[in-house]
Amino acid sequence: MSNNFELSDYQKCFATNKTWPNLGDKLTAAFPLLIVTIIAFGLNIVLIATILKYFQELTEKIRINILLMNLCFSHCLYLSGTFLVQTPAAFSSVPIYYSNNLMISLTAISSIGFYAIVFFEFSVAIDRFIVFYSEKKLSRNAYFGFILILWFLSISAVCLQVWHGCPKRYNQWTLSYSFECNFGCIGNIFGFLPISILLNLGTYLTYAVFGLYALVFLKIVHLKSLHQTKFKAQKKELLVLMQFFAIFLCTWLSTTSMFVFPTWFGRSMFTNICPMILIALNALLNAALLITFNVTIRTKVIQFLHFKNIYKPKTIAVSPHTLSAHQSFTSRNNNPNYI
Repeated sequence: MSNNFELSDYQKCFATNKTWPNLGDKLTAAFPLLIVTIIAFGLNIVLIATILKYFQELTEKIRINILLMNLCFSHCLYLSGTFLVQTPAAFSSVPIYYSNNLMISLTAISSIGFYAIVFFEFSVAIDRFIVFYSEKKLSRNAYFGFILILWFLSISAVCLQVWHGCPKRYNQWTLSYSFECNFGCIGNIFGFLPISILLNLGTYLTYAVFGLYALVFLKIVHLKSLHQTKFKAQKKELLVLMQFFAIFLCTWLSTTSMFVFPTWFGRSMFTNICPMILIALNALLNAALLITFNVTIRTKVIQFLHFKNIYKPKTIAVSPHTLSAHQSFTSRNNNPNYI
């Protein structure tokens, strides 16, 4: 761009050695992302609203639904970045969000959502581990306490990034989130923890989730080999495990694409936007898998959307007096000699 003097400092850094993308190319890349995001956001909102409406019934025995609701909310937070940052930037013919603080604040919302997704998928893996390795079940209060800790950790991770000069911003020249142009991103957290550990926390937690699921599957194989009755009793838990493992795999594949696509196909606007589309598709698939294969959730979603009441016949209360009057009227109509 020729008007570099109008850019803020962080925008000048992003614009270095880059050309401003064509508006048509930006819309071509961003429009599919917007469509997928709208559908995924809507499905997750429906799941959240359904669980909230039938909260007591859905969480009394199946307490993992408490984690599920928070996982859906985490996806909504992450997807909000498309509405708050990516879509306005894609539809603008000039750079916007000149304020560095505004950009950091807006992207922080999606960053909190990203960390929360990873933390809650980690918590689901822990829940499955406890179910198959222990006879004990955590109380709902324990779940609530655990959830508060996970949200605190998600928010703290983003705050520590900003505090140590490593905020995530949106690069409007490449249509991608970036940690570039953070010249103060050095040092240790609390004096001993390298900042790189915080930036790669999602990767480390992903490895931990893989490890937990591997241990759970080994336990299942062991129980099945012993033909224990306990294995038969845990078949429902096994179905839940498979659902959430499929969800985790979708998340892992979508986040991994952020690193794989630029390496395989080179860094461009389209290889930057494709992983974001996959992440939005992941949020959509998460909701779709839960609605499709979780009978309890699916039933409640149908009730919540009132699909069962569309063709439900109306019932009319009829008193004995009304019934006798109706019979008298009918007999008169059916009697040809009645004048």
